[in-house]
Formats: sequence, C-alpha cells, structure tokens
Amino acid sequence: MQQHTFQDVEAFDGFGGSPDGLGATVRMLGDDAPAPNQGLVVDSGPTVLKRTLAITYAIASVAGTGIGAYHGYKRNDSVGWAIVWALLGGLFPVVVIPVAYAQGIGKQKR
Repeated sequence: MQQHTFQDVEAFDGFGGSPDGLGATVRMLGDDAPAPNQGLVVDSGPTVLKRTLAITYAIASVAGTGIGAYHGYKRNDSVGWAIVWALLGGLFPVVVIPVAYAQGIGKQKR
C-alpha cells in the first residue's frame, strides 16, 4: 500500500476545477499531470433574464413578508394574523402587497 503525502496533492484550475469539486486532486507519484477541466462539464448558468427575475422576486418576497406582517398585525391586533399575512406576503408578494394597500396598510378591520 502506497502512502501519500501533502506534496502529492496538486491544485489545478482554481476552486471547483477538479472532479471532486474541491479544487484539488490526488496524484500518484509518476502519474501524468491531469489536463485542466479534463472530463468536466461546464454549466453556463441561468440567463440574465432568469437571474434578474429571481432577484426581483426575492426582493418583492422580502418586502411582501414585511408589509404582510405589519398589515396583518395592525389590521386584526393578532400575532396569528401577522404570521399568516407574512407567510402569504413571502409566497405571493404580487398579490398580497396590492391587497394590503387596497385595504389600507394597518387600518383596522371594520
């Protein structure tokens, strides 16, 4: 059985450039150096539009959570309703934010 030392580990092509995803690979002494990105599939990632929509939804979701929690608590004087409105605001910000504004943010239910 052959023992390996720290010198046997060679980093190539930066972080995540190895088959193990850690940026380093173990080479046996006497082996040829691996070619960069040998056998790796490179994913180009999401398109700019998808990324922009995802960021926009994330920001709207955070805003919907805050607005929903505030509106649910002030409207009903209830922590339970604040939680419900916050959850719905996080999941459906495009619906909850306009509904909260239409009801008057924080106005008491009549």
